[in-house]
Amino acid sequence: MCKKLIEERMRVWVVVTLFLLMTGAVYGDMIWVGYGNLSWGGSLDNWYDASTGALATYFPTTSINVPMPMPACTIEAGTDAESQILWIAPWVGNPGDLTMDGGTLTVADYMFVGSQDTGHFTVNDGAINVANQILIGANPGVLGYMTMNGGTIDISVQGLYMGGNGVGELEMTGGTIITPEIGFGVWGDGSGTINFNGGGQITILGTSQLDDVLYWMGDGEINNAQLNVVSGNLVLTQVPEPVTLALLGIGSMVLLRRRK
Repeated sequence: MCKKLIEERMRVWVVVTLFLLMTGAVYGDMIWVGYGNLSWGGSLDNWYDASTGALATYFPTTSINVPMPMPACTIEAGTDAESQILWIAPWVGNPGDLTMDGGTLTVADYMFVGSQDTGHFTVNDGAINVANQILIGANPGVLGYMTMNGGTIDISVQGLYMGGNGVGELEMTGGTIITPEIGFGVWGDGSGTINFNGGGQITILGTSQLDDVLYWMGDGEINNAQLNVVSGNLVLTQVPEPVTLALLGIGSMVLLRRRK
């Protein structure tokens, strides 16, 4: 085993040990360490079981909390990934990075992208189901980044939020998000943006947030988007290019905005 890999593993073990001492292993049940490879379902050596103090003997389930620091993790086609609460970048000094290239991800409670440090979540393909909420940029001074290139995200109960007390940014280039609501700076001091940059669609169930969405589009939280009311839901999509816009007409559009 090369010296660099040994040193990296020792660093991770030290961080995990300190984390368990500070939290009593209640905060996270199974911690991503990435020893086997960089795939969520690739090897049990990727997972440290806080309840036993050793590498895991099974993969996380929807009753297991998952803190996910570096190294970067990938969910690949054919993988059924599960967690109860999922933290990307779960503690200070340890960023996190999760990429989804296919398969499924089921989160039975909350998903935090950038909890205590910088977190990245990239969705290229696959299906994600989150019961309560996705929060991007949770705590003060934290940056959370999510890029939606493809695939689907379905949030059941609460919503999709950019910035708790931190800063959250969502880049939409493809794929579909369905959510009961969206929000920005939901814990008081946070902020965030949704930027459409080539495609994608966000469906907000119902029309109760119509005035809020129009305000956010005018105030710069939602950029380069058009808003339509479709089957009683609010649908945000990329602003068409001028030639396409001329062909479509503007009769069904609530508002168009392009930020320079």
